[in-house]
Amino acid sequence: MIKSQRLQPYLVWIGLILYVIICKIVLSFLPPVNVKVVASEFLWSTIAAYLIIGLTGIIFYNTANFVLPLGPEISNTTRFLNPFLVGTGLATLAILIDFFSKGTTFIEKVSGEKSFNVYFPASLLVYTGGILLVDAVFKILPLSLFTFLVILFTRKKEPAKPQYLGIAILVSLFEPLTQGLGIISLQKDSPMGYLLLTQFLPYFITNFPLNLAQCLFFRKYGFISSMVTRAGFYLIWHVVYGNFIYPIYHS
Repeated sequence: MIKSQRLQPYLVWIGLILYVIICKIVLSFLPPVNVKVVASEFLWSTIAAYLIIGLTGIIFYNTANFVLPLGPEISNTTRFLNPFLVGTGLATLAILIDFFSKGTTFIEKVSGEKSFNVYFPASLLVYTGGILLVDAVFKILPLSLFTFLVILFTRKKEPAKPQYLGIAILVSLFEPLTQGLGIISLQKDSPMGYLLLTQFLPYFITNFPLNLAQCLFFRKYGFISSMVTRAGFYLIWHVVYGNFIYPIYHS
């Protein structure tokens, strides 16, 4: 019974990748994705790489005794609704900050794109399928691997709460440091200190808590809850704000 239950994370991950493939197929009937770096995430080679990264992470996920992603011991409200509300709340904060920081306009300027955001209706597919790819790299593999290593060295069934919190903080820094600092490094005309204060800090204020919340939900309720948190954020930030609010005041 235990062995069959441990198959569930693999089956869930493969099912999620199948959803990404469906998104890719449907996108082929829509106008090309307007943001080049996002479009590259849906190449067959990229999807295959993320599939392998996720499956590798799940090997450590099972070994580190994380909860089943769809286990019956956790209610749907706990697994889905609460993480979703946290994600939408952080997205709302990000929108309010963007009205002052103009971070989205900054991204368009340094990237050379007409919009920081994928146009609707492709955005619905891109930002739901994209969650799975982002979480493979930023959550499933590193959280599972680091947790496994702590268990290996401490010889306990699970890490102590302070140990996992340390892992969560470390992993939560990956995305804001790589993407946030990467974006501002493209701007060569302004002092780095100025960019850190006016662009990186506003981005970090919501991106780091988003990642940290994902890490905590990941441990308590499984990797599906982590993805649902980001889904709530993307729905408000990319679909509602990026497609319907931002173009109005930006035009």
